[in-house]
Amino acid sequence: METKRPRDDYVEPELAGSRRSAPEETVIPVLQEELDVHTERVETDSGVRVEKHVERHEQIVDEPLAREEVEVERVAINQPVDQPVAVRYEGDTMIVPVLEEVLVVEKRLMLKEEIRITRRKAEYRAPQRVTLRREHADVQRIENSQENFSSASCNSPAGETESAESLLEQKRRQNQDLRRTLESPRTRK
Repeated sequence: METKRPRDDYVEPELAGSRRSAPEETVIPVLQEELDVHTERVETDSGVRVEKHVERHEQIVDEPLAREEVEVERVAINQPVDQPVAVRYEGDTMIVPVLEEVLVVEKRLMLKEEIRITRRKAEYRAPQRVTLRREHADVQRIENSQENFSSASCNSPAGETESAESLLEQKRRQNQDLRRTLESPRTRK
């Protein structure tokens, strides 16, 4: 049987204390445990399905609309002028002079007519039928790989409580089974 020799660079604890010339010290290690907590995402067989539905309904829109109308009135003047007449305003009416040159023994400007343009505002209503859309979402829970759907929009108050409790119990059992399968490889190591 072969005996193990200590390595040359290894010093046993008893010998380390005997080499010191100072008084003997005892070292007591102080340990501290630390907690490392984290979470992992685990894909399960359940999920959520969301469906959108478009609902249409008609609504009456009755808003006041503005419209401007122009009234054109021609006024005959037939009066001579010395120079061209500028456009002028009288209240809401714009007056545009219309000039004409007339041959006489001498040439004169004659104000032939004035065009009076009056702006008037009128409000009126024009109801129209428009189509508005609204979306509704139906959420369905998918359990296991089988397609057992429980719709979130169901209205069955009597059986809903019992089915919700049984679904919770099934979910707890599935979580326990999943934990056991995840922990079993760790215990084998």
